[in-house]
Amino acid sequence: MIRDFWVKNYLSICDKQELSFVSKGPSSELVTEVADGVFLYKLGILYGSNASGKSNMLIAMKRGVPSAGYAKIGCDG
Repeated sequence: MIRDFWVKNYLSICDKQELSFVSKGPSSELVTEVADGVFLYKLGILYGSNASGKSNMLIAMKRGVPSAGYAKIGCDG
């Protein structure tokens, strides 16, 4: 399971964007205890306006750490 995932300076994502699946406790059926006192959500949802980087976040998760060959699009520097 994924606990946290973050990305920055990748494709159109300039600033750090983070997905966290950490829960404070067993609040619903969507939370599971993965270790003593460590609770994670079983489901994550990405939402936002058009062209906000949702697909690029999923691409980063799928590919893992990007290689040096990927271009920064829309980021200064």
